[in-house]
Amino acid sequence: MSAQSFPIPAEVDMFLHEGLVSRPSIELELKLGMLIDKTSFGKVDYKQMGIQEGKNKFIPREKYPTNSRFASEVSANQYGKINQSLNKWFQEHKYFGKGRYVRTLDFDVIYKDEKGTQVRVTYDASGKEPPYAITKEPIAPLTLVFGRQDSLDIRISASHENATDMPEDISAWILNSARTKSRISYIYEFFRIDITQVYGYSELEPEDGKELIEHAADRKDWSAGSEVHVFSSSLQKWVPGTVEKVEQEKYLYIKRNDNDKSKRYSRLAVDLAHKGHTSDPEISYEVEVELLQGVLKNKETRKRVIHKWMQCIHLLKTAAEYNHSRPHGDKRRHPGGSGSSGHGASKRHK
Repeated sequence: MSAQSFPIPAEVDMFLHEGLVSRPSIELELKLGMLIDKTSFGKVDYKQMGIQEGKNKFIPREKYPTNSRFASEVSANQYGKINQSLNKWFQEHKYFGKGRYVRTLDFDVIYKDEKGTQVRVTYDASGKEPPYAITKEPIAPLTLVFGRQDSLDIRISASHENATDMPEDISAWILNSARTKSRISYIYEFFRIDITQVYGYSELEPEDGKELIEHAADRKDWSAGSEVHVFSSSLQKWVPGTVEKVEQEKYLYIKRNDNDKSKRYSRLAVDLAHKGHTSDPEISYEVEVELLQGVLKNKETRKRVIHKWMQCIHLLKTAAEYNHSRPHGDKRRHPGGSGSSGHGASKRHK
């Protein structure tokens, strides 16, 4: 895909103006999701925004339809397709060249400080890094809405992330919500692709929040005989289990109390928790492409970087929406393969 066949839209050029990209600590992201109606939770009526079937249009936030919002998530099925395609591209150095692969598990707690400012405190579940706090100053986003009812949309957003000090007694802040994030990152020359499985807790009692924080890094010490909780997707609840053995320090073989067979889990699996954890999660999946710091400051290479960035999110959107059962006459190709078969594709990282 060349720059000539994929021109940078004028709206994006205007959004990424010199005054924005030259600021320090600016976070620039492209996210997959959908502009939805808050009541029906379905996609907004794009025709009312002047978007024809099969076409697309950039919509600034101030022109979102009444009672709508951008839901920055994809389905579990779409997440799986993207994960599979990214693994294949990563191994073949396709589209983006050579990159790095990183897997993390973080625990975010959202507070309001004494001034009412929203603060995010992040705890590293591996226990290797100390917790840190940041505040975000978002800049009004721009959303590319596609004229198809089941189509994903794309949001471009910018924000400042500012480090802030944590109080000695965190209880001085009001706890609002929490999220456990299992993230796979594919890091390339200009950007990083983050795909994230999220276990969210939007309505936490103070004691539940305290319990989550106290046990955020417990898993680093789990060994044979450790009692844990495993989230059952079929039962939609946490089930007690026991670690039977550890493999290469990275993997745990866990036998659930309601099952005779043990199963291998990554130590950083989001569906594992300490034995006292019972809060039910809201499970979601997120896909974003974030520009690395400073890559737009060089005016000579800026358009090439933006082009690669936008090409990436469109490839991910195509991968998510690819359907193996399309009619024979549909010539759209799967971005991760030949378009004729999924045979030989890499397995998802677990």
